[in-house]
Amino acid sequence: MRDDRINNLISQDFYTGGGQKRKTRGNLQQNLKMDDKPSNENEDASNEASNLAGHIVMEAIQANIISEIQGIRSDMKKELGETVGLLKKELVDFRLEVNQKLNSIGSDLKEVTGRVEETERRVAEMEEWSTEAKQVLSHVLELQENTQAQLTELEARSRRNNIRIHGIAEGAEGDNMEEFLEKFITTELSPLNTTLGLQRCHRSLGPKPPQGSNPRSIVVCFQEYKTKELVLRSAWKKKEIHHGGKRVFFEQDYPPEILRKRKAFSTIRKALKEKGLRFQTLYPAKLRVFFDDGPAIYNNASEAREDLRKRGMDSLDVEVPERGTLATRMKQLSWEIAGGTSRRHREARLMHIQEKLKGFRHRSDTTQELPNGC
Repeated sequence: MRDDRINNLISQDFYTGGGQKRKTRGNLQQNLKMDDKPSNENEDASNEASNLAGHIVMEAIQANIISEIQGIRSDMKKELGETVGLLKKELVDFRLEVNQKLNSIGSDLKEVTGRVEETERRVAEMEEWSTEAKQVLSHVLELQENTQAQLTELEARSRRNNIRIHGIAEGAEGDNMEEFLEKFITTELSPLNTTLGLQRCHRSLGPKPPQGSNPRSIVVCFQEYKTKELVLRSAWKKKEIHHGGKRVFFEQDYPPEILRKRKAFSTIRKALKEKGLRFQTLYPAKLRVFFDDGPAIYNNASEAREDLRKRGMDSLDVEVPERGTLATRMKQLSWEIAGGTSRRHREARLMHIQEKLKGFRHRSDTTQELPNGC
């Protein structure tokens, strides 16, 4: 009966938990005391029962702890499983999202690649067209420059019998310019021993300058070139000619293009006069300077300025260098196709361009010959 009561107490301690361990032990000892009222029981049996009860209690506590650990383990396993499942789900969603973005990036990259290829193709076409257009334009500019040079030469030849007279006041000629000039030239440059044979004479074209300004030059055209040269050399030989108290100058009548090129030597001529060096301005626009070691001829002002500075004439004014012709600037400013082109290819392309220009000329001539209304 005592063993059954102990087992009941142990079971009660097992189900109530470790918090009632002391109470169970106290009840057990109290019941043991009630059963041990008879004085004839042996103390050894009591001690043995007490040890047995303690051992059983310890086993019950150990079992309770193991049960608690197993419960905690099962809870942790359950929570870990839920966490792993949630992580797997999030990983799957993340993988799907990454795949979608990669697919979108791939499609965008494909589209960009297509656009880049299209851009490269168009740039290549533009480079080829620009090169051809540059070559055509350079060729046309060269033709235009040659034509302009020929026109300038024709204009200069048409002015070979002309001279310009500077310094005669406005209105000094009166109503008859020809009579005034014949009297002035024969008086100042006598004896000429020839008739002047003036074909026409007039003031240079342009509005009449205001009072006090420099007068317009007088253009004189002779019937014969020899007479014009005789008058001009006589004027240069006399050096100083005056009219109305002012000095008068005689010079050749050049086209504006030649005058512009000759004017570029003005600062150089001034510096040469200061140095006492003899020089000549040659036709159409060249400068000949006589140095101690021999004469030197310069084709343009930049060439003359550079050589004179090398010779020690550092007092020349600094001027903007000549920019060159349009054809030269076109070749300098335009780009070339990457890799360049061979000489044979350039010559073939030039022949193709010339054939195109010939065809254009032929079509233009045909159009001009068509009757009106066609």
